[in-house]
Amino acid sequence: ERRTQQLRRLHEANDILKKVSRFSTTLARLKKENSSSSSGDVTGGGNDDPVAVVQGLELRDLAKAAQHLQEVESLFQDPTLEGISLLAAERPYIATLGRSLRRTAKESLQAALQSMNQADISPALQVFYNLRHLAPVVLECISTVVAEATEATRRTFDPHTLENVASVTTSTTASVPSSSSSSSSSSPTGASASGRASTAELEAIALR
Repeated sequence: ERRTQQLRRLHEANDILKKVSRFSTTLARLKKENSSSSSGDVTGGGNDDPVAVVQGLELRDLAKAAQHLQEVESLFQDPTLEGISLLAAERPYIATLGRSLRRTAKESLQAALQSMNQADISPALQVFYNLRHLAPVVLECISTVVAEATEATRRTFDPHTLENVASVTTSTTASVPSSSSSSSSSSPTGASASGRASTAELEAIALR
């Protein structure tokens, strides 16, 4: 029984070491996604700026970083790694990095939806897929689009707006006949003046 316990503890220790090693390797890859923030330290130390890791990354690189981030965050949730100082020291870094990455991806997705840029929508959604958070983001985007469409429809069919449009249309229509009648009424006046001028010229010729 004692031998069995030793083997069980040895197996658990080996499993923990593998997870810690995977954590260190994945964290190093995550920090090196942006070459400007790479320090060459496997555990990252405390000099790397987590926001700088995200800034300047293209959406495809952001998706790769999201994949590494999700793996690291999942290891933080592992109860067998609770209390390990190496993970505890990196927790603030990962928390800041996660917020920055999610914020950047969400802003990119919203901008792509506004501009209907399919080339940016796909990799932006890939970021949230890699983070295992795709469904809530898609539902949020759908809700936003529906709300915007509802508001645009309400403004378009607002009674005051329709009344203003009708008033402008009526005014424009009414001004067209007015101009025609004004033009028509001015024509006889011009014709009579021209006739009087011709009669005066004939009388002057006859007197000669």
